[in-house]
Amino acid sequence: MANINVRFIHPTDSSEVEVEMDENTTADKAINSLIAENFMPDNPNGGYTLQVKGGSEVRGGQTLVSGGAANGSVIRVIAATDAGN
Repeated sequence: MANINVRFIHPTDSSEVEVEMDENTTADKAINSLIAENFMPDNPNGGYTLQVKGGSEVRGGQTLVSGGAANGSVIRVIAATDAGN
């Protein structure tokens, strides 16, 4: 398994953090790690999804690579909302 360096963009303040991760890291694992490292708070209103720049949305058990992430990728964290409910 290879590691990739990716940059995550915060869901509300656009701050960034560069992280080295296993290429088989899932969206859930990446999100939980970002929360554990206090990069962003837990989101009780539906969690988060990840959007790989130039790729696709990644969620749940999907790997970052399955969404098009590669070494040097930028990944935006998107907060899910329950607006309208």
